[in-house]
Amino acid sequence: MENDVRLVIRAKNNLLLTRIEEQGFSTVAAFCRRANVTYQMLNEFICMRSSPRMKNGDWRKAALDIAEALGTPPEDLWSTEQQELTDPVKPAEVVMSMAEYGRRLAASNPERQIEARQYRELIARAVDQLDPKARQIVRRRFGLDTGEEETYRAIGRDLGVTGARVQQIERRALRYMKGHLRTVDITIATVDDVEEALVTD
Repeated sequence: MENDVRLVIRAKNNLLLTRIEEQGFSTVAAFCRRANVTYQMLNEFICMRSSPRMKNGDWRKAALDIAEALGTPPEDLWSTEQQELTDPVKPAEVVMSMAEYGRRLAASNPERQIEARQYRELIARAVDQLDPKARQIVRRRFGLDTGEEETYRAIGRDLGVTGARVQQIERRALRYMKGHLRTVDITIATVDDVEEALVTD
């Protein structure tokens, strides 16, 4: 039985993110301190939930502060469409089978197919680095062998531990995998990203 893959697509303002990175800021929070804007406001702009312009067409003060801190006109940080944004851009969710996901990935770009295969191999190696109990838990939780994801309770019953203990071991294993993937130049931001990689690969 095929697993379904749930892809959540979030729009981001890459013009703004790229300029922040080019200015040498290691985090968005560090930039917020420099620009004297709140993280929440900058995140609204990055995630395209707020327009940088007010209804009368004038630039918002926060948008001007960001542009000034980056030493660039605000027009360089927001596309025309982003400036005219009236409704927040909401994440889109797409559900498809693993096989369909693979076909679409391969069809979209042959290079991406190679990257995806290499990424799956790196994830598999990271799983293999876990101790036997953690490896078994991760493999069963994400259905890596059977395609069937198992519950914490079912795995715990077989191992003679509680479901809560299984979850604890899984989280520790995912944190370890995140660190392992960083050593091979794969940037994984959060433990949830490791989970997503396991589900989609």
